[in-house]
Amino acid sequence: SLEFPSLLDRSCSRRCWTEAVWSAELCTLIGAMVLPRKSDEWSGSIARSTPLFCPRWMVHVGLQCILLCLIVIPILLATYQRLSQMQEADESLGTINLLNKHKTLSPFKLQSNIQASHDRHSNDGDSAGPVIYSRVRRDRTGAAIQDMLMAHAFAFSEGVPYGGACGDGTHDMNAKRLIDSLGLSDELRFSCPKTRRSGMILNQQDYYTKDTAIFTREWLTFVQSKVKYNPIRTVNEKTINMAVHIRRGDVNPCKYPNRYLPNLHYLNVIDNVIQDVTAKSSKGVNITIFSETESFEKWDDFRNRNLKVNVQDDLVLIWKEMINADILVMSKSSFSLVPALLSRGTVLYTPFWHKPLAHWRIVDTKTMDSTNLELQRLQKQQCLR
Repeated sequence: SLEFPSLLDRSCSRRCWTEAVWSAELCTLIGAMVLPRKSDEWSGSIARSTPLFCPRWMVHVGLQCILLCLIVIPILLATYQRLSQMQEADESLGTINLLNKHKTLSPFKLQSNIQASHDRHSNDGDSAGPVIYSRVRRDRTGAAIQDMLMAHAFAFSEGVPYGGACGDGTHDMNAKRLIDSLGLSDELRFSCPKTRRSGMILNQQDYYTKDTAIFTREWLTFVQSKVKYNPIRTVNEKTINMAVHIRRGDVNPCKYPNRYLPNLHYLNVIDNVIQDVTAKSSKGVNITIFSETESFEKWDDFRNRNLKVNVQDDLVLIWKEMINADILVMSKSSFSLVPALLSRGTVLYTPFWHKPLAHWRIVDTKTMDSTNLELQRLQKQQCLR
C-alpha cells in the first residue's frame, strides 16, 4: 500500500507529491466505482480521501488512461468534424462526381431497389418518394431526347417520378431548347440527385429492354397532354400537311447502309400517300422535306417535282412542323421518332431497329423491295470505286 506523504516531509520531491495526490484521487474514484465496499474501514477511508488500499499499478494504469484519453479524444473529435464536412461536400458534389458515386441498378435488382427506396422514403415521412434518373446521352439531339422519354416512360410505368438526365452540365443546348419549345421542361429536366438517398440513376438497359413498348397508351396520353400543339402556320382545310424527315449528314450507303434510305424510297412513299389521299377526298397535299444540307444524293429529285426542301430552318421550327403535320413520314432516326411519338396525326414508319407503335402505318413491302434494290445500285456505283 501507499503512504500519504506529509506536507512537512522535505525529502518528498514535487514528483513524489504529485504522484501522491493523483494516487489519492484516482484510488478514491476507482475504488468507489469498482471495488466492493465490504467494511466500515473502507467506507471511512473513502470519506477521508485516503488511499489505504490503492496499489501502485492502479495509479499507473489510471494515469496512462487519462493520458490516452487526452490524445485520442481530440483525434476522434477532429475525425468526426472531417467526416461531417465530407458528408456536406458529398451532398453538394458536382454532377461528374455524382455520376461516379451513384450506383446504377442492374435489371435483376431494379424492382427490389425501387421498392426498397419507396419503403425508405415512406418510413422517413417523405411524401415525395423515390426519384429515378437517367444518364445524359452524348450523341445527336434526337437520340438524347428519345433516351429521356424512354426513362420517363419507365418511371411512369413504375409509378415513381422521373428526376431528369444526369450529366456533367455539358448537355446539348439544342435538346434543352427543343424540350422547352414542346412544353415538356417540367417532365424532361437535366438534373442529378442531390444526395445518394434522394434518387437512383438507371442503367440504359433498365429501360431499353422493352424498346418502344415502354411507350404505353397511358403514357402517350399523359405526355401528349403536356405538349404545346400550337401550329406555326394557318392550316388550309382543303389541304393536308405532310412532313417528311430524311436522315442524311454523315449517313450514306457506303458508310452506314443500314441507316440510309435513298431518295427513291421517299418519292415512292410520297406518291403512295398522294394516291391514297386523292382516292378518298378532293384535298391537296402540302409536302415539306426536312433534312440537312449535306447529303449523299442531291435534293434535285424533290425540287424538280416542286416539293419544298427545308435544310436550314431552326430545329425548334422543324419539330413544330413535324409534330403538327397531318401526316409524318419517318426516317431511320431518333430525330423523327420523337415527333412521331408526340404526333396526333398519321405516322408512316419505315422498319428499323426501333419497333413501331401499334397505331403507326408501316411502309408496304413493295416499296421496301424497291428501296433495297435502289440501295444496292447506289452501292455498286458509288461505293466500290
